[in-house]
Amino acid sequence: MTADSAHAGAAYGLGYALGRLGRYEEAGEAFRQILRVDSGSADGRNALAYVFAQTGDSLETAEALVEEALAIAPEMEAYWLDTLGWVRYRAGDYEGALRALLSSAQKLPNDDVSMRAENEYHLGVVLMALNRPNEARQYFERSRGRAKDEIWLPDLIARVNELGSEEEGET
Repeated sequence: MTADSAHAGAAYGLGYALGRLGRYEEAGEAFRQILRVDSGSADGRNALAYVFAQTGDSLETAEALVEEALAIAPEMEAYWLDTLGWVRYRAGDYEGALRALLSSAQKLPNDDVSMRAENEYHLGVVLMALNRPNEARQYFERSRGRAKDEIWLPDLIARVNELGSEEEGET
């Protein structure tokens, strides 16, 4: 392992941890550091794009970063497509977001429970934006069953409560 790759790995770990704490500005700086050390890093691009999606900043740049990550590391497509979907949602392109997120859902490994939970949460949010509450509820319930201590869990619970139970929606 080279010093540069060790530095990039440490920066990624730091950025990921900061993001889980909601400290997106600091996480973004860590991911920018990855790109300074390794300008070809697909991980750095995707991670920075996700930070932009979370903050709502530079969404055009975020989409370009994800597209670059897809070109650099297509084997990570399932993960990059989730980020792309979230970026598009934040940019107001709900149909484009839905397409990317559904494609991600089809490709994510079944054993990656945390990522599946996040993808299902994202799908629920997008479906709510598209005024498809019954479908949103289904994705939220699946996500809630898998989610552990994710930063978005309180929002998911609030959205489930807002939608009510399926039985309530049918009356």
